[in-house]
Amino acid sequence: MQLTSAMANKIIKKLHDENAALLQSEAKDKTTTYAAGETPIESNYSFVATHKKLWENNHKICLLRHAISKFNLETKLNVLGCTDMTIDQALVKMRMFTEDKLRLDRLRQIKPLERRSGMGGVSEFTKRNYDAAEVEKAYAACVDTLSEIQLKLDEANLTIPFEVAIDL
Repeated sequence: MQLTSAMANKIIKKLHDENAALLQSEAKDKTTTYAAGETPIESNYSFVATHKKLWENNHKICLLRHAISKFNLETKLNVLGCTDMTIDQALVKMRMFTEDKLRLDRLRQIKPLERRSGMGGVSEFTKRNYDAAEVEKAYAACVDTLSEIQLKLDEANLTIPFEVAIDL
C-alpha cells in the first residue's frame, strides 16, 4: 500500500485511539459486580477477542513505524544548503535548533542591568555581558532556519509516498 508519512501517522493515531477504546471497554467490562442473591448481568467482554485485536493493531503500528523510519533514513531533502540531508538528519538538526532557540530566548529576556538588595541592605547589581542585538540576530536566524526545515519536512511528509506491506 502506498502511503505518505503524514497518512501513516494518521493511521497510527487511529490505531492508538482504537486500542485506547478497547482498553477502556476492557476496564469497564472485564468484571461484573452483583449482590448476593442477584443474577449477574452478562457482559459480552471477550479476553481472547480483545487481546487479539490489540495485538493486530500493535502489529500494524509496528509495520507503519518501521516504514516511516525507513523513509526518514532514505529520503533526502534539499534543506539548509545541503542537497543530500536525510529526513532523520533534518529531524536531529531541528531538535538542535529548537534547543538553541529556547536558549536564545532566555538570553533575550535578560535585562542590561538589574539591581537587587543584597545582604545587609547593600545593593547587588547583575550586568548583562553580551550585546542584545547579536542575540536578537541569532534568534531571528534560528527561527528562520527552523521554519525552513519544518517546511521541507512538511512537504516531504505530505507528498512523497512509500510502500507499506499492510492491510487496513
